Amino acid sequence: MYNSHTDIMNEVYLKQAYVYANNSQDLNTQNGALLIHPTKGILLGAYSSLPNRIQSTPDKWKSDCYVVSAEMNLLCKANERGLPTMGLIVCCPWFSSCESAKAIVQAGITKVITHKDMSTLMNYNVSMIEILQEAGIEYIQWEGKVGEDLFSIKVNGEDFFP
Repeated sequence: MYNSHTDIMNEVYLKQAYVYANNSQDLNTQNGALLIHPTKGILLGAYSSLPNRIQSTPDKWKSDCYVVSAEMNLLCKANERGLPTMGLIVCCPWFSSCESAKAIVQAGITKVITHKDMSTLMNYNVSMIEILQEAGIEYIQWEGKVGEDLFSIKVNGEDFFP
């Protein structure tokens, strides 16, 4: 019987989300996100960044006011391209905020996949998960290694090997 929590594609998608995260210029904590169609696969990817047309400076990367989370960046890019998000899946190593969770609900996303190792490391705010669950969004935390130590991303300024 199919179990969405053990589907090997979760690992495949998470690995790709980590690749996107590696593109972020944030030297403190990098994150990536994918927008996935349930049968067609990956439609779009994004990573944490500064807003378009904003000059990058070290001080701006230290401010939550300037940094756009990978999840918000993903949803904005989908909107910019006219890509409907209703019924799609978001995959990201971790959630950055309750604001991202609320935006995912508003966008009509039906499933979210994260990496349990990152969720534990980032000390998740339970409210983010409660928002998703109350909205009826399937929430999956993939357990185990993802990158076989082939790459790393920055988490709280340190290298993390998923």
